[in-house]
Amino acid sequence: MPLLYENKGQYIEFRTADGVACEPHLHNHVELAIILDGFTYAYADGIGGRIQKGDTFIAFPNQLHYFENDSPDLLYSLLIFPPDIIPEFTSIFKNQVPQNPIIPIDLDRISQTIDLITCERGKPSKFCQQIICGCLQIILSKILENAELVEANHRDLSTIKSILIYCNTHYNDPLTLDDIAANVHINKYHISHIFNREIGISFTDFINAIRVRKSYDLIKKGEQSITEIAFQVGFSSLRSFNRRFLALSGCTPREYKKRHS
Repeated sequence: MPLLYENKGQYIEFRTADGVACEPHLHNHVELAIILDGFTYAYADGIGGRIQKGDTFIAFPNQLHYFENDSPDLLYSLLIFPPDIIPEFTSIFKNQVPQNPIIPIDLDRISQTIDLITCERGKPSKFCQQIICGCLQIILSKILENAELVEANHRDLSTIKSILIYCNTHYNDPLTLDDIAANVHINKYHISHIFNREIGISFTDFINAIRVRKSYDLIKKGEQSITEIAFQVGFSSLRSFNRRFLALSGCTPREYKKRHS
């Protein structure tokens, strides 16, 4: 089971895909989504909103971020890479974050650069790593020139990671703040503060977001009824599951099942 905190090492990920929705998570890489068509909703540290064609979304290292409510025609390019492979940006990644993670960009200006990354990933040349790093530097420069950067809030990441890991492990239990407090040995009022001020959403919304995300694969498999899945992922009623699923996904569980059958 994947954790909500990931240490990706020196791993570089690049792909173009049509579905990006994921539960709130953070990692030690830079994550960049370039919307090519359609729309979705994206948030970093609780700030964000709707992103559509011509927008980019960027999450700096250790910013908690997530996507929700993809449109059926969503198409995007996703880049995830370690910050230290582009030393020119090391100081920025360490000390600053975008005031708003949603940044408009002229797709025509970077489309050839994205195509070059695609080419190098598909058929690596002798200097593949150097070419990809150069492309990333160009893309970041074009994006960040349109961004307003502010001083980063250096948070207690070890505490946040402990909370996220526990929530991801016990999401299908009748989880409460008292349960988390007892197991990670942190005052429940401090945990509530972390959710509302650091993570940017309430504890209840956070847990329900994980539960809905976990239901996606179960629905796609088609081996269980919607009711069985609702209770398996931790909801206390089918009505609550349907309501939260619609709010996060933009469709009902049955519509989602039909779309992926």
